[in-house]
Amino acid sequence: MIQQTMEQNQSSSSSSTHTPLYMGGSVLNRHLKPMRVPDYNGNKAKFEEFWSLFESLVDKSNEPVHLKMARLRQSLFGRALEAIRGLGVSAPEYDEAKE
Repeated sequence: MIQQTMEQNQSSSSSSTHTPLYMGGSVLNRHLKPMRVPDYNGNKAKFEEFWSLFESLVDKSNEPVHLKMARLRQSLFGRALEAIRGLGVSAPEYDEAKE
C-alpha cells in the first residue's frame, strides 16, 4: 500500500519540493531532519519523554540487540550511564538495562 502511494505521489507531483522517499519499509521526507534519540542523565522528570522516543526509534526496531544496547549507551550520561556500566550486549543484559 505504501509503495503504491509512493508511486502515485511521484507520478502526480514529480516537481514537488516535499516528495517523500520510501526506504526500508518507511516513508521519509527528505526535508526533515532524521529523528534522534535524546540524551538522558537519570532525571526522573524527563524519563517518560526520553523513553517514549527511545522505545519508538530503537527498542521496537528490528535492529539486533547489540546495536540497541549501543544506542542506549550513546544516549545516556551521568547517573543513567553509571546504572548500566558493566552490562554486556546480550538480550538478557539489554532487558536488565531497560528495567
